Amino acid sequence: FAPELLAAELQGLSQVPQPQLYADFTACNNYDVAARLDQIKIPVLILVGDQDKMTPVKNSQYLQENIPGAVLHIIPAAGHHLMLEKPAQTTAAIGDFLADKFPGLRSGPV
Repeated sequence: FAPELLAAELQGLSQVPQPQLYADFTACNNYDVAARLDQIKIPVLILVGDQDKMTPVKNSQYLQENIPGAVLHIIPAAGHHLMLEKPAQTTAAIGDFLADKFPGLRSGPV
C-alpha cells in the first residue's frame, strides 16, 4: 500500500471481526491453481505495483511465466492499490493492452 493509503487500509481492517479477517487471509493463502495456469486461453494482463507488499512483483512474474501469452506491466512507485495510487498509469496500461489485443476496439467515454 502507498504510505498515504496505509492508515486508511489499517483503519478499514480494524473494523473487520478478527475471525472473519483470519478466514479471509487463510482462504487467500490456501487458494492455489498454479497447476492450471497453462490452461488459460484468453488474453491476460497482469498489473502490479513495484512496491506491492501483499502480492510482490515476483508473484506476478510467476504468473506471466506460466500463463501463455500473458503480459506483465509493472507500475513504478505503486503499491497494492494501483487504481487509487496511480489511476492514469493503470488506465493507460489497460488501454494499451486492449488496443494491442483487440485492434478494432474503440475507446471513448464510459
